[in-house]
Amino acid sequence: MNYSELFLYIYDGMRLPVAIYKDGERIIPKKGRPSANLIVNGQDSYLSIQERMKQETDMQYVQNVFYEDFICLLGEKGYLVVVGPLKKGPIRRGQVTSLVKRQLVPYHKQSLLLHYYASLQTISESQYYMCGKLIQKLMEGPLQRRQSAGLDANNAPLVDDMEKGAFVFHHSPYYLEQKITKLIASGDTEGSRNVLSLINTHKKAHLANNDLRSHKNSLICDCTFMTRAAISGGVNPEVAFFHSDLFIREIESEFDIVRLEKLEIRIINEFASLVKEAKENKYSQTIRSVMDYIVSHLKENLSLRMIADALFVNPSYVSGLFSKEVGFTMNHYIKASRVAESKWDLCYTNNTVANIALIYQFSSQSYYIACFKEITGETPLKYRRRHTVV
Repeated sequence: MNYSELFLYIYDGMRLPVAIYKDGERIIPKKGRPSANLIVNGQDSYLSIQERMKQETDMQYVQNVFYEDFICLLGEKGYLVVVGPLKKGPIRRGQVTSLVKRQLVPYHKQSLLLHYYASLQTISESQYYMCGKLIQKLMEGPLQRRQSAGLDANNAPLVDDMEKGAFVFHHSPYYLEQKITKLIASGDTEGSRNVLSLINTHKKAHLANNDLRSHKNSLICDCTFMTRAAISGGVNPEVAFFHSDLFIREIESEFDIVRLEKLEIRIINEFASLVKEAKENKYSQTIRSVMDYIVSHLKENLSLRMIADALFVNPSYVSGLFSKEVGFTMNHYIKASRVAESKWDLCYTNNTVANIALIYQFSSQSYYIACFKEITGETPLKYRRRHTVV
């Protein structure tokens, strides 16, 4: 297997931090990226997950003591692919304080660690899962066949592979990827579509054994970088990830390449529109802060007093301001946000409706069902059946 090529695909194509190890030693890249373990102990991030890995398992999703998430894939002959560090949600000051109390982090490094966590790349639950599966498919599929074809798996130049017609990755010009990222982040729908048309004139990477699976893998990668572009343009991360999760689900349920190509246009339109809407948002900074706080604490007990205290505002004042600016009460916003977030659990987990109701702080299963139907027009079970791909 050509691990240099796999590294470039994950790092450049999927925009994810990755390192390749051989017998426990990092070989690509030579210089390690920032990590909590490097900040706290001056050590490579791999050492913080080594003991948590099961040696007999080819692919593992691992979280270390510093709340960082990794995807670890065992290769042949002592090779290990480690994607990360990442975070699947905000890492809060209270969690860092807990690390200090447990003597895992020196007190004087607490502030430095908080700054690091703020810059750590965020990934949604479904993207975390799908990226692992996608990389595993690449390691099991066409990349592996390079070795069986008699090629020097680790040293064969990519140019030679192209001349021989072997499996290779074709990349659109990087300047076009930069341009479309900036256009999405600026909310320019038409400009984004125009650059997408230019990108699609270039040959796509063949990422699977058949064209349909290859198109799906490519579109999932595109969806990932479009999500990050939207977030950089001002879209709430939870909102961006929610749309991304739904699109990935739709990609997996599609079996026609032409419809996948039309879906790609719809995805780019949606993310650019979300950015435009966010930039035109008329809500005050106070109300945006309230919304961000609510979205970040949907699985916790929420009350007007608690939110007001956290944001240092008067409860009566912020309640009235919220209703005036948004057009409905804060309680309704909390309920609607919890219903929206719970859709992910219905689609991607086997949790019962009763358990999901409990997770999102609904007082009972029947109340959750009533709220879900009020917001969406259908019951949770009906939604699950419509959006679950067999």
